[in-house]
Amino acid sequence: SSVLGKLFSIDATQEDKQAIKKYTTKELFNDLKEYKLDTIPGTRYDYSPVVAPEILAFILESVYEKSYEQLLNEMILQKAGMKNTKLKVADHEVDLVNSYTDEGDLVITPPISMTGAGSALTSTIPDLNRYMKFLFDDSNPVIKEMQRILYTDKEEDDDYGYFWKLGGADFMHNGGTNGSTNWLIVMPEQKIGFTVMFNSCLLYTSPSPRD
Repeated sequence: SSVLGKLFSIDATQEDKQAIKKYTTKELFNDLKEYKLDTIPGTRYDYSPVVAPEILAFILESVYEKSYEQLLNEMILQKAGMKNTKLKVADHEVDLVNSYTDEGDLVITPPISMTGAGSALTSTIPDLNRYMKFLFDDSNPVIKEMQRILYTDKEEDDDYGYFWKLGGADFMHNGGTNGSTNWLIVMPEQKIGFTVMFNSCLLYTSPSPRD
């Protein structure tokens, strides 16, 4: 999608941002109909930071007949006590850390597109600590299912679950925008977790915390 292609672009114009904000799930599915696959599904791993989460959010909304934001609050944020994690940030909330490119340029937070499942959460380190503690609950069938291997990348010898990279004794995810980076690693058997946030784009220029 030419619209989503501008989502994390530092040079996105006001016109681009308005188009992103107005972009709908219906438009996403129309764009996907035009996409030409170049490989057999299920044979090659490729990460999608926005499209895949939005498709899953659409499925969840259809099954539960609730908005993604409602499901997020009811099933995770409230249960984990994450009071400072949200999709929508009010204009008067000014205690947000600025984000920068590797060259030191200020990055403006991109507008929320569709449900926001792929790129819209804001959080804090204390809340991420609460989230990791929430993930230690091995009696929760949802958390068990979350760690089930769904795909093995034979070329890289990596296992993947529901947006998690599974490492046997741990599972992790990392990501960011052009101006922020976050790593989260959970070791459930040891009840240990690590999270690191950077307000610059270090995703492809720094080593993995596992190293």
